Amino acid sequence: MTLARSTTVALLVCLLTACGTDPIQMSGDPAMIPPFKSFRIDEEQFVFATEITTEQRDQVSRKLREAAVSALEKRGYQEATDADVLVALGAMSRPTLSEESGSSGGLHHVDTTVLDAGRPFTPSASEIPPSGVGREGDLMLSLRDAKTKRALWQASSNGAATTPAEALRKARSTYAAMVAKLPKAGSAHQ
Repeated sequence: MTLARSTTVALLVCLLTACGTDPIQMSGDPAMIPPFKSFRIDEEQFVFATEITTEQRDQVSRKLREAAVSALEKRGYQEATDADVLVALGAMSRPTLSEESGSSGGLHHVDTTVLDAGRPFTPSASEIPPSGVGREGDLMLSLRDAKTKRALWQASSNGAATTPAEALRKARSTYAAMVAKLPKAGSAHQ
């Protein structure tokens, strides 16, 4: 596996980590969302635990977008340029330490030089988590009225994954679980 491909695989594990079995937190009552039939993803925000290339960002973005679009379409909504609702997607990843890697408590050295605004941030090999370190993250999906830009509803979930296939499966199931809380396309909440 090439270095670029393995880095992309690691990024997918980092980003697509929300688990469909973890609780979904919601802001807003789905019953109060006005009926809508179409959507457009107009915003994607990603926060990565490490620096990535533009190609890697595009690949992860595409996979997250596909998972969200698929979930919305299965619920009966149609993707459209002139949509009723605007959708924002967000993902954040962070490394976690296992018991074996020394996370059992105690004090750890903290590199305070990262707080120096004049120092450019370029993670060294020692700052990038090793392959045995876990990854966890959050997925978010929010809806806004396309005309007024008023927030209608938001859902988020967090979880962990160890392989890219598991991460993608969990992202798909999480988006499906989030969207299942919405009324079916064009109807009031049931």
